[in-house]
Amino acid sequence: MRTIEQLRRLRWGVLVAVVLGIAGSITLNVLHAPSDNPIARAIAGAPPLAVFLTIELISRIPSSSKLLSFGRISASMAVALVGGSISYVQQMNYVRDLGFARWEASIWPVSIDGLMIVATLSLVEVVRKIRQLEEAQTSSAMTPVARLRAVADQHEDEKTLAYRAAASGLRKESHLALRSSVAASN
Repeated sequence: MRTIEQLRRLRWGVLVAVVLGIAGSITLNVLHAPSDNPIARAIAGAPPLAVFLTIELISRIPSSSKLLSFGRISASMAVALVGGSISYVQQMNYVRDLGFARWEASIWPVSIDGLMIVATLSLVEVVRKIRQLEEAQTSSAMTPVARLRAVADQHEDEKTLAYRAAASGLRKESHLALRSSVAASN
């Protein structure tokens, strides 16, 4: 089992792989765009960024509802599919224009964009593991009842949590009132 420090160092290595994958994908896409048109070059670099950002958004934002999560994941998959398709075709055409055989031009984009996707998902996994270990360290300092309450609170709606907070406040007030009336009678 890895320690949090080991995972944090690993996170930096994986981040380097993510940046290299994105840089390679953007470079091939931009090189395929017409060289005399800077706007076309900027647009050509957008699909790999779209794929990267959709993966980041669906993986880093915690879900709050199944319906919203389904919608976010579905929309992200659509964006990633479109961005990945455009990126694949641009890279394939560029590699073919360089004189590579058709089969080689067809697999180059898979290796470049594949590196970006695998590295991004690996980064997400490492960050999640770091969070889990940090939460475990924090929860180990909590009492068993407090840990159960924290887990239960993650699955409650806002009305229930507001009710619990109000009830807790009333209990504290009544405890203080009881203590002050006992003190006054003595």
